[in-house]
Order: sequence, then C-alpha cells, then structure tokens
Amino acid sequence: MRLLRWLPWPARVIVYKDWTMLPRDLRWLSGLVMPLLVAVFYIYNFGFREQAAQNQPEMAFWLAVAITPLVPFFLVSALATPSIPTEGRNFELLRAAPISPHDVLWGKFWTSFPPILALGEVIGLLIALLMGVPAGSLLLLLGFNALLVALFVAWSVAAGMLTPDFEAEHPRRAAGTGGVYASMLGCLLIWAAAVCTLALVVLNLGGGGELLHMVRQILMARASWSWLLGPAGLVVILAVDMLLVGGVAWLWRFAAQRIEAWQPGAG
Repeated sequence: MRLLRWLPWPARVIVYKDWTMLPRDLRWLSGLVMPLLVAVFYIYNFGFREQAAQNQPEMAFWLAVAITPLVPFFLVSALATPSIPTEGRNFELLRAAPISPHDVLWGKFWTSFPPILALGEVIGLLIALLMGVPAGSLLLLLGFNALLVALFVAWSVAAGMLTPDFEAEHPRRAAGTGGVYASMLGCLLIWAAAVCTLALVVLNLGGGGELLHMVRQILMARASWSWLLGPAGLVVILAVDMLLVGGVAWLWRFAAQRIEAWQPGAG
C-alpha cells in the first residue's frame, strides 16, 4: 500500500478501503471472471490462431489496436461502473465524511484505474507479442491503450451515478440498467473516435501500411468521402474527440451533483 502515498488524502483513504475490502468479496471477484475469459478468448483467437497478421507487422498493429481495448471495456463494467453504488448503506457514512463529491469520484477512479490498466497492458502486451507487432509500434499501442483506460474509467465511474441502486444484492446490478448501458455506449464512442483519430493522424503523416492504404483507396474512390483523408477530416475527428472529452467532464460534474444531492433512503 506504499504506492498510495502519492495520492491526495481523500482519494488515498477511499482506495485503501476498497483495495482492502473488495478482494474479500466473492460476489465482486466473480464479476471479473467473464472479462478475463473474454480476454483469454481473444488472445487465443488472434494470437495463437491468427497467422496472416504475423507476416504483416502493420496489419498486426492495427488488429492489436482493435483488440486490446476489449479487455478494459469489459473490466470497467465490473469495476468502475458499479464502484460508487456498491457502497450500499455505507454510502451514507461516506457522505457524512468531510470529503467532497469530487473526492469520492477521484477515489473511485483511482480504485479502478490501476488494476484495469495493469490487466489491460499485460494482456495487450501478450497479444502484441504473439501477433508480431514491431517494438516501435508496441510503445504506441500501450500508450494508446493507457489513454483509453483512463477515459473508460472516468466515464464509467460517473455513469454509475445515473441510475444507482444502493440496495442491490449483487454488485453488477448496483449501477442500474441505465448506468450500465450509458457506460458501455460512452466507452464504445470513445473507442471508435480514438481509433479513427489514430488512423487519420497516421494517414496524414504518410504511414499506415497495407491496411490503411486499402482504406485510403476505398475512400478516394468516392469523391464525397475523399475529404476525410485530408486535414479537414482530421479537424473534424479532433472536434469529435473534444466533444467526447467534454462529455466525460459534463458527466463527471453531473455525477458530483447527484452525490451532493443524495439523501439517505434515496436510490
């Protein structure tokens, strides 16, 4: 727990409490089984069985870009989204403590971010090595994955306060249907925008390999889409990225307001 010393005081206390208690909760641990099984499935299918990509390093990189976010995508549903509602009746004690709603959100962020990042990076590294991703591209892949994990966790922690159920018997139901679907939809949009941004940046720099060259030919064949490959397309996707980051900030603020307005016996 010495690693927690660099965190500010309120977040450090919340993270210490969660990391001490949650590993003892069998219901919480059972929620991690499915994401890990999905990860093993994709490692097997795209690592051990996918031979074509190993002969084309650029193809392997883009396949890895598409696969590795699946691990944090599923893990945030088990860890980040229900992180606040799973407090249950203890949430009243948490609100009575001298900490702000933003402290609660940051505490839950740091509870979920390190384990999801660690699992995502380890599994992503295994996938990349099995598929033959070049060393230089490997660093880009891991950095890309870390950025997605941070955005996934931030969005999902806040989404968990959309329809919280503090009386739920199982942690997976604590965020409510609305919170779970909002978390998944937001992460999918962030994921898609991030991949498109990375692809457009690489295309505008003149790289991308055979896969992006094929995409370029398809888009150039239609005059109405060809502008997507130039600076205008890059500006549009960057604008979309800014809107999504703004959406994360807005949802974070909304969740803080929900925490502030929460009353004992509500939700």
